[in-house]
Amino acid sequence: MMKWMDWKVAIVLAAVLLIVGCSLCGDEVASQTKSPNGRLQLTVFYRDCGATTDYATLVSLHSPSDKFSDRDDLIFTANGRYLMEVHWQDNANVRIVCPRCKEEEVFFEAAKKGGIRFTYEFGSATTHGPSQLGRLNPPIRPAPCALLQMSRG
Repeated sequence: MMKWMDWKVAIVLAAVLLIVGCSLCGDEVASQTKSPNGRLQLTVFYRDCGATTDYATLVSLHSPSDKFSDRDDLIFTANGRYLMEVHWQDNANVRIVCPRCKEEEVFFEAAKKGGIRFTYEFGSATTHGPSQLGRLNPPIRPAPCALLQMSRG
């Protein structure tokens, strides 16, 4: 029998595979914020995979000279379109604020990546993992990309 954590990991992997494997998806950059020393950049972007799926909000950590990536650079992923605030505290610490996120809609939050430590603030709570928040629009569960491609092709 799988433990809850095993299921959570499986859900995250499935979500990432769906997001990465969808050629029908488009990305819209919401914000880009450089580190104080200019060596790294955080990009908040929304992924739209069509009318039958909900948006996804993603945050990517990357070099400013590179395009953001959803493969290796992700530090945050949530189902839905959220207003996010990214605050570099210094070159090694970032505070990410998502006042309306819900725990059940957050699929992935990195606590640390590439020497950068991330803290998350959801509503009035600060955490290194999923928290209690609110959402901008009602949840619509994403359909698998294979089903989308079959229905359109």
